[in-house]
Amino acid sequence: MASDIRKGIIRDLTHNTRLANTEVFFNKLLPVPPETIENIKKTCSDQGLLGDNGWSKFPNVNDEQKKFGEDLFYPAFVEAAEHIRKTALELQGPKVAQKLINTCWIDRHSRPPKSLKSEDIPASIRPDVLNVTGSKDIEKKIIALEKLIREKYEQKESDSSDTTKVKKLEKVLAANKLLAIWWAQLHVAVEVKESSDDAYLEDSVIQLCTYLREMLRQQPDRRFVLGIILSGYKLTVWLCDRSGLLGTARAIDIHDSPHCFIQVIAGLALLEPHRLGWDPTMRLYIPATPDHSERFLPSYEYEFHVSADKLLHYQTHWAIDMPSDNDRSNRVCFITLQTVAAAAAEVMCGRATLVWEAILHTEKDNLSPGIYIIKQCWRARNHTISEGEVYDIPQLFHNPEDPNPRLTNRKYSSEDVMIGEHLDTTLDLIRQGITPEHVSPAPLEKKRQRPEDHEPLLHTKSTNATDIHTTVAYADIEPVLRGLSRVALKIWGWPIKFFRDIPELLRILRDAIADHYLLILNGVLHRDISPSNIIISPITPSVVKTRGYLIDFDHIKQSQDYHTVEEIVERQNPCSAVEKQTTPEGVQTAISALHGLSIDRDVAVVALKACSQQGGRAAMYIYETVKAIHKITKKGTTYTSEDLRWNELNMKPLPTFEDHQPRQGTRTGTLPFMSPEVIACDTLYQGLTWKPRNFGNFIHQGIHDMDSVLSILNFICITRGGPGGDRREELISKYDDVLSDDSEDFKRIKELRNLVRKLFDIDDPAELRNTKWRFFRNPALMDAEVFGSFHPNFEALKPLARNWYTTLRHAYEFSRYEYYDIHRHFLATLDEFIQNFEENSPTLTPEFLQAKHAVDRKRQDYLKKRLSMFKLEEEPLPTDVEEDRVPVQLEETQSPLSRRKRRKVRAGEENKGEAGGNKRLDSSNYTSLLQVCEE
Repeated sequence: MASDIRKGIIRDLTHNTRLANTEVFFNKLLPVPPETIENIKKTCSDQGLLGDNGWSKFPNVNDEQKKFGEDLFYPAFVEAAEHIRKTALELQGPKVAQKLINTCWIDRHSRPPKSLKSEDIPASIRPDVLNVTGSKDIEKKIIALEKLIREKYEQKESDSSDTTKVKKLEKVLAANKLLAIWWAQLHVAVEVKESSDDAYLEDSVIQLCTYLREMLRQQPDRRFVLGIILSGYKLTVWLCDRSGLLGTARAIDIHDSPHCFIQVIAGLALLEPHRLGWDPTMRLYIPATPDHSERFLPSYEYEFHVSADKLLHYQTHWAIDMPSDNDRSNRVCFITLQTVAAAAAEVMCGRATLVWEAILHTEKDNLSPGIYIIKQCWRARNHTISEGEVYDIPQLFHNPEDPNPRLTNRKYSSEDVMIGEHLDTTLDLIRQGITPEHVSPAPLEKKRQRPEDHEPLLHTKSTNATDIHTTVAYADIEPVLRGLSRVALKIWGWPIKFFRDIPELLRILRDAIADHYLLILNGVLHRDISPSNIIISPITPSVVKTRGYLIDFDHIKQSQDYHTVEEIVERQNPCSAVEKQTTPEGVQTAISALHGLSIDRDVAVVALKACSQQGGRAAMYIYETVKAIHKITKKGTTYTSEDLRWNELNMKPLPTFEDHQPRQGTRTGTLPFMSPEVIACDTLYQGLTWKPRNFGNFIHQGIHDMDSVLSILNFICITRGGPGGDRREELISKYDDVLSDDSEDFKRIKELRNLVRKLFDIDDPAELRNTKWRFFRNPALMDAEVFGSFHPNFEALKPLARNWYTTLRHAYEFSRYEYYDIHRHFLATLDEFIQNFEENSPTLTPEFLQAKHAVDRKRQDYLKKRLSMFKLEEEPLPTDVEEDRVPVQLEETQSPLSRRKRRKVRAGEENKGEAGGNKRLDSSNYTSLLQVCEE
């Protein structure tokens, strides 16, 4: 939706849009020799394009008796720009021109595919004037491409019988593939407005940023992008990199300053590719065919053919050079197989993480080439170490004495990318050290009504006809220096939601928690636990034998301040000399009298340390801890420190993270899985009530990441129907037609969808925080609405989820030992649950068992596809599908849809497939289509 795109742009660029002195901007970012500018200016005059009053082909907007629209500006701009480009190249000579990007200016205003609707295909919002890469016949190819796009979309609209989400999704994706080719050709975007009124400036900038954002998304080898706004005769130039947006502070009048207009267009034609945003460390890889050998070439040199190409993130092969794992001075070439994650590519200010599966070029002809993960991001260089450096921490990944190293041998190599002899950074290399102007924000004189809650991206005050003096609110915030970083990993796999059965799901969760605990013990906190960051990695070539890994260390923080858990808690709860008069024996007596509970003396001593030597508080803490861990108190049993898991509080020092200096901006994490404390940047309790403490120094700790682990378990059990990652049937709209509004099934499904929206499909942090807060305040509500919404196939996992929730709630309430030592509690609970589950595993339903075997087939097909990507000979993969017990159908009352309605849905699908004559997508295709859109 266009509104969503606008929101994303405003989110990225508010407080990240800055202005630079126009002359400095031009001379540093678009430098052209003065003599070249004068020679081009002379040829423009000789050709009649430039006269005494300026550019002759542009309409005279000062003629009050005539009204001009934008239509007259497009051909005038293109004609002038194309003449400047050609003349600039001719002046350089053919040898120099061959080393530059071959582009041309095109006016596409007269022939856009008008039938495309931006609400269905956001990428259809495109500029009408563009500078594209390619040969002299590129305009004909663009026209042919747009015709195909229009045809694909019109096929979707004209098919009245096509009502299923899958079939419409197919056609939308087909149009998007063609649109991706269109956007891949775009070099510079131009936004044209007939009016130079400053009241329209913000909308013009946002509209231009819509194009720049899509260019960043569709061009993985683009480090930054450039755009132009022409408002009447006023021209501004904008650069968007991953530190935000930088524009010219003063608009130039192209008639009064034709040399500036010439410099901009000539600079875009004459600068080296990396000076215009292209990444020289990435090239397109074209596999060998019977007609030609394999090729490596920059994407801007690729001549696409509309009928055959599928130039999309998820299908393009890139050649990426990385250091060798044995010798960093040597370089090796990786060939990407497919894009694993590209959702962040469009980020205009941030890390913009991209992830590919890849193989070494030297192994592409092997029967079983090793599969690697290549990950790149624009990390903040002045605050955190890179992900590659995390893997280099000796005690984490290179401990030869560890008999079972959890994190060892995961990295192949890593680097901070260099362009020539310089680090590829936003502020130093891309922006050439330009210092933004700091202008005090002045409110815009509103000539058009805006929503009351709209915070302007730009504040403007005009001093004359050409001075814009635009700045963002809070312009004194310094931009974040970011640098391009890459890491090649030896591990790969699938997100945890694609598990094959419950035992595997439990093992993967345990492996991830163990990874997180090891990181904590070595002073590293992950801070972004989500389903995408816990992967199921096959022990090649098996698809059944797997292990879990915690990945993505983009948001880690470090600490060198270590204390034992007992020291941390005692320091957080100091006591006075008077309070120390309470004795352990007094606590033993009190808890026995109040609760009939027997504890040994060590438990009382440890509890008093945690509770400022307050006997009553210590007795309550002990009692609540016993309830949280053991659920019921057994009279006659004497509880020891080991029973309460307090026996190792002094054995392993843990980092406090109090020495970490937080960066500017919001808290890190994937919003639906963030702890409510992290979202609120505050603690949840005050005394025994659920109110913010307002300490003012909130610290992200390990407990908040374990809170995210519980959210992941809830997410899988609520939104999935079983193995394989398919969304549960009640959440798919195709079931709406078979349910009446007054049926019990409809009401239950409506409540389920509302819960999913509130917990997992929400982008409002405040609303999500309040929802999670409400569930933590009320255990009965949590049990009824959240755990009660688990799919019947996950009924057996409710006790685990309840235990983790109870432990978290207890830890949040008291902020004592469990708060800082949460991993041991989570792991102990999980180990006990796994043991009981294996001994008393429930009987699988036929549907669950069928889904499990479907996962195995998908995994084997996936590996075969990876091996045959470049027509390699395939090595037979083992079929090690485990045998399951004879399935018994669960009681029908456990199913969310009645048997009759299930039959009605299935019959409707079968009849529709036969009547329509179209082959219905199988579950694997459906999952892949949805995954592309969801991710």
